[in-house]
This record gives sequence, C-alpha cells and structure tokens, in this order.
Amino acid sequence: MKTRITFSSNGNKENLLCPNPSSVPFSLITTPLHMDSDPPLLETYKTLFANSNTSSNNHDHRLVTVEERHLPLIDLSRLSHNEAEKERCQKEIARAARQWGFFQVVNHGISMELLEMLREEQVRVFKQPFHHKCREDKFLNFSAGSYRWGTPTSYFLRQLSWSEAFHIPVNDISRYVLINLRFFIFLFFLTISLSLHLIASFLFDKFSKTNSNQELKS
Repeated sequence: MKTRITFSSNGNKENLLCPNPSSVPFSLITTPLHMDSDPPLLETYKTLFANSNTSSNNHDHRLVTVEERHLPLIDLSRLSHNEAEKERCQKEIARAARQWGFFQVVNHGISMELLEMLREEQVRVFKQPFHHKCREDKFLNFSAGSYRWGTPTSYFLRQLSWSEAFHIPVNDISRYVLINLRFFIFLFFLTISLSLHLIASFLFDKFSKTNSNQELKS
C-alpha cells in the first residue's frame, strides 16, 4: 500500500495519510508570501480566469463543485488508554483509512514548540525567490521534482490549488543544505515515528487479515 504523510500547519491539527513504515515522506505546505517568491499562478492559468468569467452558468463548470465534508479527527492519545478505548480508537483509524485514505490527528505527541520552529524554517524556504525554488535540486539540494505549485491538470478555476509545496522524502534529510531545516525535520520525524509505527502496524495487521479473509472466501 503506497501512502504519504502530509504535514501542514492547520491550528493544532496535522493531516496524516495512512502510513507505510518503509517509506515515509511528508510535505511542507504554505501560501506564497512575497511577490518575488510567488509562483506565476495568474500568468500560467490566465485562460482559467478568462473562462471563469464566461462559464459561470455552464453545466460543466457546475460539475466541479465539491460538497464540503469534515475529515475524520483522531485523538491518538487514546491508543495509550485502556484496551476498550484503544480498540475504539483503532476502529476509527481503520474506518477513516478505508473510507477516506487519510485523517487528521490531535494529541500526536509533537510539541507546539517544535511545530513552531519547523514552521519558521518552512517560511524561510518559501520566501526564497521562485526561480530558486524551481531549481530545488541545485539551490536547496532537495530531490529534483520535489517543488510543486498550482494544479497542472486543472480545467476549471475551482480546481486550481492556490498553494506551493515541497514533497520531501525523509531518507533525503542528510542531503539538505539548510542545516536548521534538516535538524527540525529530523527531530519532527523522530518524535512522530512512534505514533506512525503504532498506526502502521495496526493498519497492516488489520488490512492484511481482511485481504486474507477475502482470498479464503474467494
């Protein structure tokens, strides 16, 4: 099961995709802060803006309207409670993984101080000029292709993501030029790894048994 963790600042909530313990990347996500660091969204997607003014009543335009739903919110501290509460929490995780593929977590064991320090380093990265971020493998020594912005596959304005992101594999940490960023990412990963291991082990056991039962029935 290929999965990805996504870390994004959102109050006290951290979004989490069903983890694969053998390969755990995560993303630093923010909105552009300065004009010289902004991706050229307006220029690149000008056709979408032009079309949005003439297609507001178009049937195809209405098709992209998505109903807002709240993602499952899991309190990970319940995994250390009594067996009954732990089992209820595990069932909620399994249900969220099956129905959504990802969920939000609270009480994940990561201090707000660490999250704030990581966010400060995150902001420094995204303040860099756009042409530097596009050369992430040369300028930041990130993996080539890790920097992403906008939505290349969007056909309508509502599909456009007004954000930029670095998708950073944890096994690349030692390569990073920015020492503080490297340190805080590594510290973040160490802190959350225990929770991820517990969740990953449970999900692997849960879904491997489910698949085995299905194979036996077939």
